[in-house]
Amino acid sequence: MRARIFLLSLIPIYGCTSTPEIVECENISHSEKTNTFILPSKKTCNTTVSLKKNTSYVLSATLSDDWADGDKYEELRRPALDESGWVVGQLPWFAQGITLVEPFRRCPNGRWFEIIGEVKQPSGPPIKYRLGQGMRDKKVFFYNGPDDGRLMIYANDLNCRYENNIGEMTMSVRLATEEEITRKEKFPTCE
Repeated sequence: MRARIFLLSLIPIYGCTSTPEIVECENISHSEKTNTFILPSKKTCNTTVSLKKNTSYVLSATLSDDWADGDKYEELRRPALDESGWVVGQLPWFAQGITLVEPFRRCPNGRWFEIIGEVKQPSGPPIKYRLGQGMRDKKVFFYNGPDDGRLMIYANDLNCRYENNIGEMTMSVRLATEEEITRKEKFPTCE
């Protein structure tokens, strides 16, 4: 019975065309070197940080204990999460039909609920980076886009399924030091 309810709840997702509301992040700390933001899990967060091309940044994240890709049915609530998200194999067998909608996520090749950084370009489409892997370890992100651009962040999900997400993430963005620049890593992009 529960599996049937879950599969029926997937039917309207295919027609998902709404876009999540873009809000300005709550900037809880700002200095010349660091910006720290709170990301409500239900929104696209405009950090107001302009990334400079060919510049390295240190990104780090702290998540609230209730950070989850939620569901109104408790038995379908997603596994405990971190900034790198989750995969279908972590769900009970009866909920794995969600693989049918994976191509419709905002970053189809990313993990569910992985933190995505979208850099808005003055001309051309935005560049989407899969930032989730290693943000807790303060990885160094080298931005080499064609132009400077505004950083937006969100958890990877379907456009119309943000209303069931819960929790908060505190994210810090700062320029990398000369020592940190030597360990810059390439973050995969969304395809």
